[in-house]
Parts: sequence; C-alpha cells; structure tokens
Amino acid sequence: MSLPKKLRAWRTALGVTQEQGAALLGISVHTLISWETGRRQPPFFAWDRQRLLAKLRKDMGTAP
Repeated sequence: MSLPKKLRAWRTALGVTQEQGAALLGISVHTLISWETGRRQPPFFAWDRQRLLAKLRKDMGTAP
C-alpha cells in the first residue's frame, strides 16, 4: 500500500478529521492533504519515515 493510502487508512481507522490527523502528526492540514492525495511526498530522512510508519502501525493496532 502506498504512503498516501496508508495515511488516509490510518486517519479514517482512528475516526479523525484531516485537521485532527495533522495535529496528531504535528504537521499542517494542508501538508496532510497534499500527502494523502499524493501531490507531495513527505521529505523524510529514513528515520523520519520509519518513525511515521511505526506511529501509523501502533495507532492502527498492527505494531509487532
């Protein structure tokens, strides 16, 4: 699953709005919208991407 789809799935699974999801990630709502639509990719260093994906898995209850 692509990162945009993972982000949207994470947010909808938690039942939060884009505004609330952005706040949970510590980013602006405009940034989250851009990421969810695939218009922009997060400019992560490798550890930032791993941290975000770990948070998504933890919040969705799929963490190891």
